[in-house]
Amino acid sequence: MFSVEQKRDISNSVQQILRDIGHPELPTCEISFMLHVAGRYSWSWADIQNNGAVLNPSVNPHNEAQAETTPAQPDPKPLAQYLTGYIGKAVVAEPNFWRGLIEQALDAYESTENVTVKIERSG
Repeated sequence: MFSVEQKRDISNSVQQILRDIGHPELPTCEISFMLHVAGRYSWSWADIQNNGAVLNPSVNPHNEAQAETTPAQPDPKPLAQYLTGYIGKAVVAEPNFWRGLIEQALDAYESTENVTVKIERSG
């Protein structure tokens, strides 16, 4: 699920979090740990260990390529939540106000959440 570099970065971050806790039972040398990350799909997962435990990491070409081409993006907000916040700030000023405001809100939603909204009429 992650590239080798991403796993090393995650491992360093976990190591730092554990060090920052300052628990007296932690070793003074590198902390050994095993982290299992479950992805969105059943086939998507990663096991991450402290860097010192992985001397010869296996490389998955798919994960390496994905890390190079796909910047991490959070899941978009639900449209209803976005529109409620956007429209909640509006002040009614003209007859076609709502149509214009909704179009403006949808455009803003598409650009800020990196999604495409398609509206179709039924019937």
